[in-house]
Amino acid sequence: MVDVGLGWHAGGGTSEGTTRPASVLLVDDRPANLVALEATLAPLGIRTVTAVSGPEALRRLLAEEFALVLLDVQMPGMDGFETATLMKRHPRTAHVPIIFVTAIHREASHLFTGYERGAVDYLTKPFDPNILRSKVRVFVDLFCKERQLREQSALMHERESRDREHRTEERFRALLDSMPLCVWALGADGTPVYANRSWLEYAGADAGAQGPLAALHPEDEAAVRTDVQTALARGEPLELEYRLRSARDGSYRWHAVRFLPQRDPEGVVSGWIGTATDIENFKRAQQAHSELAVREREAREAAEAANRAKDEFLATLSHELRTPLNAMVGWTHMLRSRTLTPEKQQKALQTIERNARAQAELIEDILDLSRIESGKLTLRRIPLSVNEVVRAAVETSRPTAEKHTVELVEALDEDLPPLMLDEVKMRQVVVNLLVNAIRFSPEHGTVKVVTRREPRFTIIEVLDQGPGILPEETVRIFELFGQGVRGLDRRTGGLGIGLHLVRRISELHGAHVGVNSQPGQGSAFWVRLPQSLAEEAERDAAGQTAPGDASGPVTEVQQKAA
Repeated sequence: MVDVGLGWHAGGGTSEGTTRPASVLLVDDRPANLVALEATLAPLGIRTVTAVSGPEALRRLLAEEFALVLLDVQMPGMDGFETATLMKRHPRTAHVPIIFVTAIHREASHLFTGYERGAVDYLTKPFDPNILRSKVRVFVDLFCKERQLREQSALMHERESRDREHRTEERFRALLDSMPLCVWALGADGTPVYANRSWLEYAGADAGAQGPLAALHPEDEAAVRTDVQTALARGEPLELEYRLRSARDGSYRWHAVRFLPQRDPEGVVSGWIGTATDIENFKRAQQAHSELAVREREAREAAEAANRAKDEFLATLSHELRTPLNAMVGWTHMLRSRTLTPEKQQKALQTIERNARAQAELIEDILDLSRIESGKLTLRRIPLSVNEVVRAAVETSRPTAEKHTVELVEALDEDLPPLMLDEVKMRQVVVNLLVNAIRFSPEHGTVKVVTRREPRFTIIEVLDQGPGILPEETVRIFELFGQGVRGLDRRTGGLGIGLHLVRRISELHGAHVGVNSQPGQGSAFWVRLPQSLAEEAERDAAGQTAPGDASGPVTEVQQKAA
């Protein structure tokens, strides 16, 4: 604390703690008396102010502060006693000391009246100038000391207030720095003023001077800046969610950000307080919940679709089994009637044989599907010519093609190497592809089967002129009970297991299947057999056993349980 001192500075009418001179009010209706008083007090170096009446004296007293009033008793209108009475009634002037000065009223009664009206002294003329100066000096000195004490007290109070504010600000900053959320203080125009430790540690020391828009994600920046500028212009609170970059690893995390305006007593925005709370985990949980809901809905829809497909499969299976049975039963009754001509009898036997064979193939497909799904299907692989398998499948499918008036065309590469294949199952794969193509080909259309060699693969491809497949359905065409996904104009049914068997049997051989198709442009189904099947065939031809094979020339492969 600075010691401002309480001593009187002689001759100057001021204290050591202030340069402001003390003022003395001289009140007399005679200007000559005022001049005499000013001359008498001049050696004190104090400031004197004059008034020629009681009302003027009161106005002077209300306008500024005085150390003493030298008040004449005898004045026209409002005399000195009335003036003193009014001074003591007003709180602004009640404390100002009064010395009455008179040349007329010297009686004891007037003296007592003066003291009653609040005077501190009563001087009669003629008076000794030295005595007057001494008395004035005492009251001026007291006034200066009191003023000095007041100023010192005010200074101490101001310093204490500043210290309290400083301590409060330090505690407040410590509180903000201990918070896990980021906090900013901004000016009325959004200029950063303060950032707490959480923000500086998260976004880096340089981000403190740039404020809450320093680490925006590029995708969020334009929208966030627009919203913030709008809020600043309107003086309205703002709540946003956007991503902020971490200075530690450069990653972006979601934050919930709030901007609240601070207003002065007139309601004008004087600044802003901003906070940012990390909500990355909440966002992730929210996203995971949304994804889970989507997966749940998709699983439910898939289950419902599978249930519908199963019902459709059972209905189709019933129809596919009943149709050949009805044909066979009908022709059997006609044969037993012995009324048919030899030609009709031959046709009846052919029809019964054809339907029995179709029913046997259907049942075999169902049994294969059951074996595959249970992991019990066994392949007996031997070195085979791919072209021979394809030709056999074409001959098997030819009656179906003739029934639908579709031409089968072969384009086979004769230089293909033998592959280790299960003859029956691989022929079943090609037959299923051919029958599928025939069913969806227009009357008098063409189905082409192609074999060719590519680096590391042997390709079997079946091309049709059907309506094609919608792009979104190509991924489902090989699924179980997928008979409802093919084509824009499906004319024939089926159990929906043929293409599924194609995929599963091909996979057991280590092959891949697929389809290339566009609506209205037909479809091309292909089986891609790996070169390793040819290498196995070469080893088998040389009398070697492939790694893991223990059965010699004929390799049996049993599907592992899924």
